[in-house]
Amino acid sequence: MKQFQVSDETIQEFDVKEATSMGDVWGASQLLSQQDAAEFEGRNQAESDVNPFLGLGFMRVYSSLSSDAPLTAIATSRDGVLGMAQVKKDGYVQNLVVQPEARRSGVATQIICWCAAKSRLRGARQLWMHVESGNQAALNFYKRLGFEVVCEELYRDRLAVRLSKEL
Repeated sequence: MKQFQVSDETIQEFDVKEATSMGDVWGASQLLSQQDAAEFEGRNQAESDVNPFLGLGFMRVYSSLSSDAPLTAIATSRDGVLGMAQVKKDGYVQNLVVQPEARRSGVATQIICWCAAKSRLRGARQLWMHVESGNQAALNFYKRLGFEVVCEELYRDRLAVRLSKEL
């Protein structure tokens, strides 16, 4: 168990694990839905983009059938899911999201460490991802973890930076 500070008096423990139960998947999908709603506010998005429960549920079933399926990492505490990310077999990380009150407390770092460890075990040689070019906070976070800029390219119709770190 890791810990993060909730307030001056409260320290809360959290653990990072694979989302294996439907409760885990539900908690992760709720967190992803909140992030999607904030990110896509004012844009015309398809229903499936704002309700990821079916997608994450499918990924959970798929991962039980195939060793090539992406894994969903979640950071949980007594209050529920604090953060999540998905990592593909080749080490590609996507959908890293942390509850606002748990940010800057090590939750995202521990999720990335979990993704790196699982990717290494699955044969990946690098951990990599895309970050929107204007998301300086995310770029700084990944650079602090040792990720390097590979290139800038279009990703999902937006300019993004591809980052990579050798495992």
